[in-house]
Amino acid sequence: MGAKRAAAKPKSRAMKAVAKPKKQAMKKENKRTKAVAGDDDSKKEKEVKKILKIPFARVYPAYIAKVGKRGYAMAEVDQIIKWLTGYSQLKIHCHVTRRSDMETFFKEATKMNPNRRLITGTVCGVRVEEVENKTVRDIRYMDKLIDELAQGKPMEQVLRKP
Repeated sequence: MGAKRAAAKPKSRAMKAVAKPKKQAMKKENKRTKAVAGDDDSKKEKEVKKILKIPFARVYPAYIAKVGKRGYAMAEVDQIIKWLTGYSQLKIHCHVTRRSDMETFFKEATKMNPNRRLITGTVCGVRVEEVENKTVRDIRYMDKLIDELAQGKPMEQVLRKP
């Protein structure tokens, strides 16, 4: 075993210096190729899956805390959720206790308000009307409504009417 190693021709310093930049250039090129080949799409898909798996029971108290800083209460958050989803008070709290994920929460909402399409603007730097995934768009609509209430907008303006 030791004889084989000794028989291999050692690289000179000059050869090593040339080989190293070539390897680095190849790595950079591979990264570029992956990005062009749809690496961004897989990142988006992972992000969408991550958003859809967030438990509603984790988001709901955050919404209440957010609007609570402005003097609003749980009743206003519930009013927004009822307007958007068509859920009753009992159904909202049922999803909280069941720890439904956001995907389930919105898939079971069979009476989504058609006026939700009137909601425009950005949430986290993303235009809500341009979100491709329907369920994620509905989540962003809810985020936008809660943000508007937390910013002090009157409930009559938050709940869109044609």
